[in-house]
Amino acid sequence: VETELSKKDCCFLWAMVLLKDFGIITIPAVGMPGASATIRIDLSTQDVIDMDLNSLYEKIDDSFEEFLELSQDVEKSKELIFY
Repeated sequence: VETELSKKDCCFLWAMVLLKDFGIITIPAVGMPGASATIRIDLSTQDVIDMDLNSLYEKIDDSFEEFLELSQDVEKSKELIFY
């Protein structure tokens, strides 16, 4: 991804897109102390078990496309991460 954002900022940006627009909670989005800035989806939770895998795929794919677009605008990225 070509962006002015750091790799860590990119991780947090995608995490916030997943949370705010798709209702998917990840470790970076909830700011768990000491956690690495990686996107992980727990496939063993009941929410995911009940979800159609195509729906999960679409949410991840759509959220990544949104992340790619946002990553080109540092100010919009900051708004999503910090507000």
